[in-house]
Amino acid sequence: DKPEHTNIVLAVGRLTYQKGFDLLLQSWLEVHKSMPDWKLKIVGEGEDRVTLARFIEENELKESVELVGNTNNISEYYKEAEIFCLSSRFEGFGMVLIEALAFGLPIVSFDCEVGPAEIMEDTGSILVPQNDTSELTSSLIKMMSNDEQRKSISLKSKEKAEVYQPENIMSQWINLIEDIK
Repeated sequence: DKPEHTNIVLAVGRLTYQKGFDLLLQSWLEVHKSMPDWKLKIVGEGEDRVTLARFIEENELKESVELVGNTNNISEYYKEAEIFCLSSRFEGFGMVLIEALAFGLPIVSFDCEVGPAEIMEDTGSILVPQNDTSELTSSLIKMMSNDEQRKSISLKSKEKAEVYQPENIMSQWINLIEDIK
């Protein structure tokens, strides 16, 4: 089980033009100003690594963006993330979206030609007009700012049930009473 708040946005894919990580980083510049305690992890490798790394360096995003590279343990990244972002200019089928849903992650995605609209239907996740980085920015911030929305999207009934367990409620009451003293 992951800690309640990891403040991690995850993106996964080859570091290529198709995957639009350059667009995601443009958005992240603004996202980071509003949500400085959040981190972006991009898992994957590819020919755009140097360009993306330079953008991160030049815009002083090294503290908040990690280019993870390839991994043999992608599930660990899905497990620790709170939000999944798909910034692709176009997609084949969007297998990463299926993976993200399987891990109960809320998704913010560009509405590219194939995949996202159908895969995300009825999940409550957010579809953003294609290549619209300002809308991507505001949608990410909205999702980051709204714990309840993320929980309801998450489809993890076990986690939802945890919220109502007596020990959690008791500790909240104890905190409340101690604050009043």
